[in-house]
Amino acid sequence: MTTAAISEKVYIELTATPYSDSEHSKRITELDVLSARISVMSQAASIDRGCSGSFQDSNQNDLDGFNFVFSGSGTSKLVLSYRSDLFEVNQFFLNDHSDSKFTYEEGCYYTNVTSIVNGEEVTVWTKYTNANWKTITINADSEDGENRYDIQLYMKSSNSEYYMNTESTAIDWNKINTYVYYNANAPSTAVTG
Repeated sequence: MTTAAISEKVYIELTATPYSDSEHSKRITELDVLSARISVMSQAASIDRGCSGSFQDSNQNDLDGFNFVFSGSGTSKLVLSYRSDLFEVNQFFLNDHSDSKFTYEEGCYYTNVTSIVNGEEVTVWTKYTNANWKTITINADSEDGENRYDIQLYMKSSNSEYYMNTESTAIDWNKINTYVYYNANAPSTAVTG
């Protein structure tokens, strides 16, 4: 066994000499030497970290609620604001997530606008006070073993005109998007309770 370096690469060279007898006295002349090189290779790899949020059923029309999912890796502040007079969050989700990672605020919502200022991306957060809104803020950390949050938002049927297209009985997703705001990668200083 030989260890050598070529062009700053390290490899191990294995050489085998075949013999025709078990005492290794008769070499096979057609195959003088078998050899192979095994090398170690390093490769730069990037691991995407961050979270995203989306409605999982935005193509459906016959629904009584929506499945909203935050998922990803690393640490992130997840913000979901919704009209509480139009939607109700699944009570099981609220009961299962009452630890210190979750903050629930009534009477407010958060929005953000991102723009380019002097060549840099700048996000400005604004907190609005409105009695009809609620906000869930999650201090997510995938190191805690949780990297997906499924939140069910049920429509309150008494307000169906807010969800439906006026020309059909289909759900109007443009309307829905005006009643639910979310951001999956808010900076830690953006949202304060």
